[in-house]
Amino acid sequence: MTTTNQTIVMATGVFDILHLGHIYYLEQSKKLGDKLYVVIARDSTAESKKGKPFNDEKTRMQVIKALHCVDEVILGDKDFEKKHMNVIKKIHPNIVTIGHDQKHNPKEMSQRILDATNIRVMIKKIPKYRGKFNKTSDILQQIYTHQQHKLSKHPQA
Repeated sequence: MTTTNQTIVMATGVFDILHLGHIYYLEQSKKLGDKLYVVIARDSTAESKKGKPFNDEKTRMQVIKALHCVDEVILGDKDFEKKHMNVIKKIHPNIVTIGHDQKHNPKEMSQRILDATNIRVMIKKIPKYRGKFNKTSDILQQIYTHQQHKLSKHPQA
């Protein structure tokens, strides 16, 4: 998929309830290259890592496609262990971005990709967005707290 002289960037995530932390991550990723490919985690992958997503994978893809900084959206591979390598083989990115909360060691990750695909990529960790509600779990907790507060003030008869 790589076009001559273009820097291809690949970002991945669940992107369940879109928030400013997601937008910041994707905009910062886009600044690193010419084309930004976003890989959306499958529902099964998201559920195994973070619990059942609020939005299904097709809805999450449509939301991310609507962002001006995103050039292409791809659904991740169903086999979680192989998904990054299969998508990397398909896209041939120059740069793979990871979020601030990812535990991956960039040098080790780059070497694993090279060993598995024979594709050399640079791994860039995007810093944390410093605004309010930069995690989906924070948003869900706030909604839950707000609902509990409303119910305690106005119990149903």
